[in-house]
Amino acid sequence: MNKKFNRLAYSSLKDFIYGVAENPVTTKNGLVIGGVLKRAKELYCKGLLVELELLPPMTVNPEWGIEINKIVRDAMDEIRKAIDNKEVCIEDREYKWLDIMSDQLENIPENEQEFWYKIKQELNLNNFIPSEYDLKID
Repeated sequence: MNKKFNRLAYSSLKDFIYGVAENPVTTKNGLVIGGVLKRAKELYCKGLLVELELLPPMTVNPEWGIEINKIVRDAMDEIRKAIDNKEVCIEDREYKWLDIMSDQLENIPENEQEFWYKIKQELNLNNFIPSEYDLKID
């Protein structure tokens, strides 16, 4: 069954809670996307993979990327606290990845101009065509 929406689920970023969706999606195998973190906690999930991908509009609009970076950094802090408080267990081999992710997040500039300059150096405009996303690059 296809569902159509005529508005965004959230009218403000302040209403957005990472890992929770206003309209969760259930896959064919029963996985509910948008309620995963809550469900993983309820089930005492042994492992969980969470990925973040910055899409082109988040790169061309640096303030979006910066805000997302802050949210992810806060989430990483919560994960570390949960590990320290023994609320979440991770295997020893995973600690290095937690450190790598934290270091990468810390190295993303919080200043919009610095952020854009850094991203622009790595951006391959042969693979990314801003006009396809109704975006303009200065």
